[in-house]
Amino acid sequence: MEYGSVLELDDLNMYRIPDENKKIRLPFMESDEYDTVFYQSGRNAIESLFLFLKTEKSVSHVLMPDYICDTVPAAADRAGVSVKRIFLDKDYCFDVSEVDGMVTEDCCIYICHYFGTQVSDEIIEAVQKWKSRGITVIEDVTMSLLSNGDSVGFGDYILGSLRKWFPIPDGGFISSKSSVLPEDPVRDKVSKYTDYYLAVQMMKRQYICGGCKDSELKDLYLSYYKESIRELFSDYKIYPISDWSFNYLQNVDIESVGDLRIRNYDLLYDLLQDVSGISVKVKRYGDNIPFGMVILSDKRDELLSELIKNDLYCNVHWRLSEDVCAEGTDGAYLSAHSITVPCDQRYSEEDIRKIADIIKSGVECIR
Repeated sequence: MEYGSVLELDDLNMYRIPDENKKIRLPFMESDEYDTVFYQSGRNAIESLFLFLKTEKSVSHVLMPDYICDTVPAAADRAGVSVKRIFLDKDYCFDVSEVDGMVTEDCCIYICHYFGTQVSDEIIEAVQKWKSRGITVIEDVTMSLLSNGDSVGFGDYILGSLRKWFPIPDGGFISSKSSVLPEDPVRDKVSKYTDYYLAVQMMKRQYICGGCKDSELKDLYLSYYKESIRELFSDYKIYPISDWSFNYLQNVDIESVGDLRIRNYDLLYDLLQDVSGISVKVKRYGDNIPFGMVILSDKRDELLSELIKNDLYCNVHWRLSEDVCAEGTDGAYLSAHSITVPCDQRYSEEDIRKIADIIKSGVECIR
């Protein structure tokens, strides 16, 4: 069995007609009413928000962590908002006093949640002070989307990617309790990326499960996959979320998805926490739910190769250039040493034990 890669689409919840009156609510929305705009991707949501803030609030630059997916500063650049770096330490925290000295009336502040870690009380207190001065705070929950608790939901705007967490072709969002949101993107537009992605997933399923193992189908799948990626990173128009993904989000039991992720993460943590040669970065607690399990290795790329040999495909968050994350910083260290192990809702406890065994075997092979 192959572990990792994208989640296989959930046909039932995508195609089933939902209750039109049901509002999509993520866990952090439990205690408050949020307005939400949905987009094709988190990247679309980010760019749309920067364009809005530049026009409506005269924001000229954003204070942003150096350890962050490079699509985020790229979205700011396309919106005409310049980026000033906040340097993170190895625990994903920043020096509040240093950032405080960088704050100006024409800036906004971009704060990320990292893999289920809790945003510190010091940062939460600073956020309240900055907001009281009229500084807009953007909170990116992509890596902790299904988390809940006091340290989630502090931003004027909360945004993230949905398609990374669920078996859907696309999805991103911006939410707010009290701030005015950008207008909804035009609903009659669908990107070629979404169409290609749906086709790719259907071909993959047919190849793996449908008994159709001919090379022509595989070659066609690879061709469409490359084309979908090309579209994703060349078409920067802002699109709405597709009806398929929106239907899924209305139909799925989000709480049960979170419960499965908690079970799998905690089990994998118990199996890997004492393995010599790697370091498990985050111990999960309370209602926090990481996107995946981050492990650190001094031989990261060698370990990745061993895992691939055994059909375990892990993400790297993130391979960053010096333009994004300067050499010698803690962010550069994290970029060079981190692997994100999948432990999401599609896996059984038996699967998680197999994933742990593959990692242990891989660590032994690179000693």
